[in-house]
Amino acid sequence: MKSVFIVFYIILVTFLFRPTYSTYQYFKLSLQWPPSYQQQYGVLTTQKNFTIHGLWPQNFSRPWPQFCSRSTSASFNIKTITSLRGQLAIDWPNLNGQKWNNNFWEDEWKKHGTCSLNNFKQLQYFSLAIGIKNKLDILRMLENAGIRPNATVTYNYIDIVDAIKAKIGPYEPQLYCVMPHNNVVLLLEVRVCLDVNGATYISCGNGYNSCQGNLINIPE
Repeated sequence: MKSVFIVFYIILVTFLFRPTYSTYQYFKLSLQWPPSYQQQYGVLTTQKNFTIHGLWPQNFSRPWPQFCSRSTSASFNIKTITSLRGQLAIDWPNLNGQKWNNNFWEDEWKKHGTCSLNNFKQLQYFSLAIGIKNKLDILRMLENAGIRPNATVTYNYIDIVDAIKAKIGPYEPQLYCVMPHNNVVLLLEVRVCLDVNGATYISCGNGYNSCQGNLINIPE
């Protein structure tokens, strides 16, 4: 009887303390426009291209996975991404200041990256985000459609969406806008969605398109 209890105890401990990585159904890549961020949050940034806010494993219905593992094996290790740090500083900077980059990357990894650990380790996760962002090249995509950052010019929501679809196909992106002052609607983020491998675009849906129905400014 005692041996049965010991076996049961070992199984229970193994179950409780094994790494528990979440499943997810797709990725959402969120890219932010620094001049809009500057106006919204009152910080000074010299970035003039879209930068990564995050690569978020998602489900088609809530709950969305977050903080999926606190095990030692899932801990953030800056040494793991040493080879990417220069590129991350360009593509995934903390817009509140470069000195906060490590904190930003660690927060995004803990909250979101750990939820993709079944498919992507830490280096792979950050590499994936950079790769998607640079292949997408939203700024050039918009400029090809005649949509350029300007202090006063505004654009129709559908024109911005169509410019993005020209690259990703007939899949709905999400636009996130803010209105920090003077009733001017600023494009803060563009979000695109991809399959669980981050390889194929899919529709994000319209649920969070806060820009819809507005004339949108993309400040310089």
